[in-house]
Amino acid sequence: GELHPDLLVFTGDLYDEYVTRENFDAFNALFARLQARGGKWFVYGNHDLFHHWKEPSYGRTDVETAFSAAGIRVLEDVAVETTIDATPVRIVGRKDWLYTQGRRFSPGELLPGGPDGVYTILLDHEPRELKADAAAGADLILSGHTHGGQVWPAGLVARLFRYNELNYGAKTVAPGCTAIVSGGTGTWGYKIRTEGRTELVVVDVEQKG
Repeated sequence: GELHPDLLVFTGDLYDEYVTRENFDAFNALFARLQARGGKWFVYGNHDLFHHWKEPSYGRTDVETAFSAAGIRVLEDVAVETTIDATPVRIVGRKDWLYTQGRRFSPGELLPGGPDGVYTILLDHEPRELKADAAAGADLILSGHTHGGQVWPAGLVARLFRYNELNYGAKTVAPGCTAIVSGGTGTWGYKIRTEGRTELVVVDVEQKG
């Protein structure tokens, strides 16, 4: 709240099958109180709807109804525009690669006009296809998924075998395009962290000229 963000984005895996209905409702009430004049935006991760161990306390309809009430726009393979201080900003939300088994629109299909001078933020739960995102016109790519490794040596193994194109932090993908992967705020499986940090990420974008 004290940060007064222009945009608020969620890059997936807010919920999994261990979330109680009480916590589900409490978090959605919190998200409703958060304000961002350029909107609140969400892309699904591989755990939000795909559950590994047990039936969850919620379903897709519950998520989308709660997010609509909270003013959060769910983006699934779509590009939309908003404005901040009369400056157009494009938000692109990709379907999750794991959840769709890779069957999703390509960056070029989502941005058929290519780079066009409109600042473009691309949300993709997993840090994949970063160079294709940049070539299509993304200026900023925001991802999660990795938990920054979470439990040693998982992060080391992921880096060695390149499970993701970027495990954590910021990387210049191409001139004018930066990718940022957050370690996120939670855990999955083991409810501990021995690697990576728990965080909310603040990105400052400066307009030149």
